[in-house]
Amino acid sequence: LANLLLEVEMPRDSFVKLARAFIERERRHMSEEEAVFLPAAHKGLTEADWDEIGANTLAARDPLVERAKVRFALIRDAI
Repeated sequence: LANLLLEVEMPRDSFVKLARAFIERERRHMSEEEAVFLPAAHKGLTEADWDEIGANTLAARDPLVERAKVRFALIRDAI
């Protein structure tokens, strides 16, 4: 993806192969989270733990969203 963003030429087949491998790894990772991590969290965390997690999650800022806001503000100002 970095090469793609830098407009480095890459054969389509190579990119598709890399993208499919990435997707497969992500699917395995998510399956493992659902099979192992989430049941353990559900079993081990209290209601207060979940409330704290929820509060912290809502308060967290996504750096990509923040960068996008700045970028779109610059575009809006340019228009």
